[in-house]
Amino acid sequence: RAGAGPEGEVRVAVLYRLHASGLLAMEWMLDTTDALPAELPAGLQRSLPRVGLAMSAPGELDQVTWLGRGPHECYPDRKAAAHIRRHTASVADMHVPYVFPQESGGRADVKWMALHSSDSTAPGLAACVLGDSCPMQMNVGRFTVEQVHAARHDYELQRMADGRTHVVLDTAHMGVGGDDSWSPSVHAQYLVPPAVYCFSLALAPCWPDSK
Repeated sequence: RAGAGPEGEVRVAVLYRLHASGLLAMEWMLDTTDALPAELPAGLQRSLPRVGLAMSAPGELDQVTWLGRGPHECYPDRKAAAHIRRHTASVADMHVPYVFPQESGGRADVKWMALHSSDSTAPGLAACVLGDSCPMQMNVGRFTVEQVHAARHDYELQRMADGRTHVVLDTAHMGVGGDDSWSPSVHAQYLVPPAVYCFSLALAPCWPDSK
């Protein structure tokens, strides 16, 4: 159980299977039905911003390759111009320097991704969806979600002392809206209602010459 408190709670169960090859298979179940108990004003619908997992990797893994939409940032309701293919970018270039720091740099419909180093043969880290799990919404950057939420200007975002690369992989992600600037404009089909979400992912080491 995670996040119990006045704002609700999320119940989490995960099954790990570690293989001799180093591959770690994970089956996640997140019950978010009680995550948003507060009453909302008339006309608003409950929605979580995202459902997934966050992790970090050594900072020398400064390049990311993925099979999914790109090359530019895209989200569930803003992805028509982003084509599904294999893309590569530096972790630094995944950040979008909006005047007011906010969620940015995401890539939609990602089936697999790999972090690797631009100047060494050190092993990298790969992640992919398993079974019938839907493609991921991926975010890779030099800052944590908490750092982005706390900042008020882009210059306030400073890399942490450990220099790690931060990754968020979501099985569900709310749209960004933006039809207008004065009303809640995320369409209903792009909301993430409190519910039970199940997904499977694998993490594995990878090398520069991996196919």
